[in-house]
Amino acid sequence: MPLLEIACFNPESALLAQAHGASRVELCAEQVLGGVTPLLSDFISVKSKLSIPVNVMIRPRGGGFVYSAAERERMKREIEMFGREGVDGFVFGVLTAEGKVDGDACRELLGRTAGRKCTFHRAFDEIPEEEMEDALEELIELGFASVLTSGGRKNAIEGKEVLA
Repeated sequence: MPLLEIACFNPESALLAQAHGASRVELCAEQVLGGVTPLLSDFISVKSKLSIPVNVMIRPRGGGFVYSAAERERMKREIEMFGREGVDGFVFGVLTAEGKVDGDACRELLGRTAGRKCTFHRAFDEIPEEEMEDALEELIELGFASVLTSGGRKNAIEGKEVLA
């Protein structure tokens, strides 16, 4: 049976996702910003009510995916905080100013996850198409379990040629 993960931006939508057959929830906040780290209190509420796994987006702000040292430190603290509360996995991505996977930053964040499965999120879609294959190999080597991408396009339908 295929996995159906639903991005949910509030506790109510997470409950609805499970009720309608989701296999897993990705809990985020601020859909208008493309998703940011949710409140810990929302995660605790959702986790106590769901029987399916809950992954959490770790993203300090909307906008691009190049983060300052202070933002990366915040991301590390958030990973540890959600980890203590029983999160099932994490969803994050960090790029360099040149639009490449920031391997050092990702390695640091992955090192805080206590072995939980991690997804590299749609930051991948900001990588130039001709570099996506190499970037994917790097993500596999870093230890990401999955990549959330629309093939560098607005949505997966538009990116189907790249995804094929």
